[in-house]
Amino acid sequence: MDKILEDYKAYYNARMKRFEGNPMYKNSYASEKAIYEAIAGCKELSEFKDRLGNLNIKNAVALIKDQAKARKENFLKMKEVIRAKCPIEILANINEDPDNINDVIEFVNEVNQKNIVDISIDGFTDIFYDNFKLLEDLQVYEEADVPSKWKSTRQQSIERDESAVKKSYKMNEDSARQWKEGWTFVYEPIGEHRHRRKIPLPSESIKKRIEQTKKIREG
Repeated sequence: MDKILEDYKAYYNARMKRFEGNPMYKNSYASEKAIYEAIAGCKELSEFKDRLGNLNIKNAVALIKDQAKARKENFLKMKEVIRAKCPIEILANINEDPDNINDVIEFVNEVNQKNIVDISIDGFTDIFYDNFKLLEDLQVYEEADVPSKWKSTRQQSIERDESAVKKSYKMNEDSARQWKEGWTFVYEPIGEHRHRRKIPLPSESIKKRIEQTKKIREG
């Protein structure tokens, strides 16, 4: 047997073996096995091109699917539903038998880019927790029993911090609109796991801070 053909067979056998028995790479293993069987059946290296056909393209698709499936399962397990959108869309819409792998790469890149925007927009929800120090200070000022001569100072502190809260949300929305036109802050995502886990406070406390924030922003 031709030494180069031997080397090719050993190479594709090694590629197949790296995925063998790995439940995360079932598609890749099947694809690598098909390529190995194509080369293994060759008596001359010149036969390989015709036997290979489009298996290399299918091999790339198989790896993309396996990686997307693993990411989807991991993100859903972590309740990262925004991040999970990307692999879910890839798995739902990928062309499994393309003529050109570049079309698949372009599709995957577009989905990834769209998801990056979604993740960035979702991250603007963090402004709520970022303002907790101001909200706590405002609560202290409002509930403090102070002598008459200090009431004007207290009111100035309240107005200063309320202004800071309003300004922070205005800047937050302006920044977000660079990613998504017309975006406005909404409170619903705060209670979703990916945001809720960042706030080490009882749900009742969070509810009060939401109402406090709404009152400031609407005032």
